[in-house]
Amino acid sequence: MGYFTNSALGTFARVLIDKHGNKACDMEVLVRHPYPSPREIHDDFALDSEGNTYIAAHSSSVFKIAPDGQQTLLAGGMNTSTLK
Repeated sequence: MGYFTNSALGTFARVLIDKHGNKACDMEVLVRHPYPSPREIHDDFALDSEGNTYIAAHSSSVFKIAPDGQQTLLAGGMNTSTLK
């Protein structure tokens, strides 16, 4: 399984990859960015052992995406360094 963000589309997605390194199915969009501003779009990410995803956004924000798709702003935001 390969995971990726597409900043231009504001998506976090995955795709099944076969043993030869080829795409084995269409991509599955897991999350679409909840905010319309291009400054808030998803960029890099990390996965944990419980199925959560942590996604950094262009505005110095970090979002937690739960396995059920619920998104929570954990840190940052426009012009802030607040942690939640």
